[in-house]
Amino acid sequence: GFGIVFLLWLLFLNKQKVKAQRLQMEAASRLVTLGDHFNESLANELHDTSSLLALAISGSNSNAIEQIRKNISRLSHQLLIKPEQIGFEDQLRTLADTYITFFAANVNLHLHSELPVIKNDQQIHLLRMVSEMFQNSVRHASAATISLQSYLKGQTLIIVFQDDGPGFDPMAHGAGMGLESLRQRAVLIKATLDLQTAPGRGVTWRITVRI
Repeated sequence: GFGIVFLLWLLFLNKQKVKAQRLQMEAASRLVTLGDHFNESLANELHDTSSLLALAISGSNSNAIEQIRKNISRLSHQLLIKPEQIGFEDQLRTLADTYITFFAANVNLHLHSELPVIKNDQQIHLLRMVSEMFQNSVRHASAATISLQSYLKGQTLIIVFQDDGPGFDPMAHGAGMGLESLRQRAVLIKATLDLQTAPGRGVTWRITVRI
């Protein structure tokens, strides 16, 4: 009698665990989908802004304003690049080049040159994660040097993103909100996401995922 009750209790707990995991995955998927839609909306908004700027300066010979217009157009294009259009290494280089061009970021790249084929959903989330890391660095550590590395260990891809900026306390009030999107994307592709940072010690992110 007791053994059967105990077994039924274990089955119930396992069912609840599976349900909780499914709900977590669904919530993560909704969150990152909203983020991807935001990128598309931002790209379209930048394109519209570029067109308005071109109209506003018609008849002007200002090289500086024209360069701004070209930069806005290029950024909107970068936001809409689909992962399947180019190889993953080239995607990382393009992403880094975007931040070098538009934010004068100081970026050192050390990327594995012969990556195997990576699943499309993995590519999408990895690129969005690295992009968010770039955004955080240029926003909070604009004078920092950024290092982006990728390498393989067997069938495991490891991406390391570092900056030597001011760092932060990940337990401080408000810090968790900015990290949630990264964590949710990691959940979706079954990746491990590690963060090492502290005030005055820069930031190191490590993404580990089996491909």
